[in-house]
Amino acid sequence: MSSFGWGRRQCLGMTLTQDELLLSCGALAVSFNVKFKIDPATGLEKKIDPEISNSLLIIKPDYWELDFEPRSEKKRQQVIDLWEESNARDVKERADFLAAARAAKA
Repeated sequence: MSSFGWGRRQCLGMTLTQDELLLSCGALAVSFNVKFKIDPATGLEKKIDPEISNSLLIIKPDYWELDFEPRSEKKRQQVIDLWEESNARDVKERADFLAAARAAKA
């Protein structure tokens, strides 16, 4: 968890980020079957090597692919509906913020 720092300089939002990550992963697990990607050339699963990383200052795993298949048509529609609702709310909040900023400037 070095990306959050240590001691007195530790990120104040670390626990919020960890909670959001837990909720996000849980929502993915409830809504999707997660499978290894199939290599079209060989027809075999593309396995993930957990030991591969990069030499950046903050170590992170290399890119890898998975397939996310909706667990059912109902779950698929639920995910789409929630995304559309969230996106519409985001667009409205951004427009409201921009309008308020323009009004304050005038």
